[in-house]
Amino acid sequence: RYDRSDYDMLSPPQRKYLLKLLLDNSGRQITGRKVAFEDGTTITFPRANAMSPSPGDVLEELSQDEGHFLVLTPTQLAYALIKELHDEPELLMSELNKLITAQPINLYKVQDYAESEGMKSFLRKNLESLKAAQETITTSEPMKNRRHLGAIC
Repeated sequence: RYDRSDYDMLSPPQRKYLLKLLLDNSGRQITGRKVAFEDGTTITFPRANAMSPSPGDVLEELSQDEGHFLVLTPTQLAYALIKELHDEPELLMSELNKLITAQPINLYKVQDYAESEGMKSFLRKNLESLKAAQETITTSEPMKNRRHLGAIC
């Protein structure tokens, strides 16, 4: 079940896999957590902090620079999408459904840490629909038997 995954950080094999992928595509590691590209784009792996339960805490590391990106878990991405797009429910539902199709998210964790009334309102109206969509996806092929990335690295 994907409802309440307690572990919502990239595992060391996942980080290693993504880092290798970035370095193989012209990235240059400038710190242990940051990869830079010649065009000025930077990609940061947030600190893995088990003591920070909110999926929104990692968003504090995102600079406002246009070419700066964070590597997020699916739950962290869902949180960021809801935080930014809760006033555009149709677009947000479309994006969340695409995310759920690719990788399940911890919907309850997002709900538990929703900050604003807009986020809470969106989740009150749409949580059951998102849960149903996720249940359908995770109990059917190809997701039903999919192994997590750390298992194949």
